[in-house]
Formats: sequence, structure tokens, C-alpha cells
Amino acid sequence: MRRRVSSIVTQRPIDYSQAEPHQKAGNSDDIAIKEVDYAPTPFSNTSTADATQLGSNNPDLTASGEVSLGRRVWLALKPLLNPPSISLAASIIIANVQPLKALFIHTNSFSMKDAPDRKPPLDFIMEITRFAGPSVPVLGLILLGAAFSRMSIKSLPKGFWKSIVVMVVFKLVVGMVLFLLQRWRSLN
Repeated sequence: MRRRVSSIVTQRPIDYSQAEPHQKAGNSDDIAIKEVDYAPTPFSNTSTADATQLGSNNPDLTASGEVSLGRRVWLALKPLLNPPSISLAASIIIANVQPLKALFIHTNSFSMKDAPDRKPPLDFIMEITRFAGPSVPVLGLILLGAAFSRMSIKSLPKGFWKSIVVMVVFKLVVGMVLFLLQRWRSLN
């Protein structure tokens, strides 16, 4: 029996006919799927043979079976179109263009009319970031904990515990001794 379902990650159909029995002891209905990602990268060509393997439903391929230049450019730039990258680019532009910078803070190099509260026109955005800024480390730790909770570690590499002990000793003992020596030198 041949079933096809759509994968959430790659949006490509998964063919269960390529499945192999699971190696672990357990339910005999468990199967492991060998999924091959056929999506071309921005810098690779896809041959006509690959196009016939993929079928005609692949939007990344032209009629001749190769990835178009526009599609390659899109595939190269798509990972950069996420909120952190966009906000970083916008903030660099705002920080370097003085009229835009004057919308957020008072500057000596460019004069802009103040809002009725005698602050720059977009100062409310700065107020929001000043208020929400201290919560960023807490939210980062929550996200880090969520990522760690999904991890499953089967085995640790050799010498893992030795390296942890060495780093702890170096940080707590040697680091403290160096700090105290530096402090003692500055007092004398």
C-alpha cells in the first residue's frame, strides 16, 4: 500500500514506500522515513534527470529542468527576510541618517520640531523599548530552555565531563586568583 502525506518542513510529499522498519524494539508498525530534500540550493544547478525524478510539480525548476536566476536570487535572499534581520537593517539605516535619527532622539546635527510633550516625534517607540528592554534576557532564557527541552542526547563524547571540570576550576579558581591579583596591584 502506498500512502503520500505532505511534510511540514519541506512542503514536499513523503513517499512511505521508501520506509524501513524501525531498528528499536517496540511496535512493529513503527517505521523510519528516509526523506530526501530535492530542493535546489541557490548556488547549485539541477539537471534534467533530477527534474524528471522530481516530477513537474516542483516550482523551483523551469521547463528545461534548471533553476532560474531569479529563483536563485530569491532562494539566497529568503533567509535574510526574518524579523531580526529586517530590524537590524532598519536600525542601521536610522542610526546613520540624521533626519531619521532625529525622529527618535534629540541630535545636535539636525534640528526637528518637537512633539507637544517637548520630545522627539517618535520618542514613544524609544519609551516602549526602554520599558520592554529589561525583559529580553528573561525571554531569551525561556526560549533557550524550550530549545533544550526538545533536545535528546543519546551519548556524550569522550572527555566531556573532564572538560567541564577543567572549565569550572579555571573559571572559579584561576579566574578568582587573577582577579584578586589585579585588585591587589591596583591598591598598591
